[in-house]
Amino acid sequence: MNRKIKYSIISIMLAVKTFAQSPDFYPPTVPKQVEITPLNVVLYVVVPLLIILAYFLYRKSQKKKRQEEKENKKNES
Repeated sequence: MNRKIKYSIISIMLAVKTFAQSPDFYPPTVPKQVEITPLNVVLYVVVPLLIILAYFLYRKSQKKKRQEEKENKKNES
C-alpha cells in the first residue's frame, strides 16, 4: 500500500512538471512579411505547383495502367 502511494505521488509530480513546460521555438506574435526573392518564389510557388502537377500525372498514369489491365484481363477471358 505504501509503495502505491509513493509511485502515485511521483507520477503526479512528473505529470505536473511535464505539462508546465513551455515551448522554446514558437512563432513570433507579429510575423514578418516574406520577402520576394527568386529563392522564395521558387520555394513557395514553383515547388508546390510542381508537386501538384506530379500528383495529377501520377494519378492519370495509374488510372491508365488499371484500365489497360482490365482490358488485358477482358481479352484473355
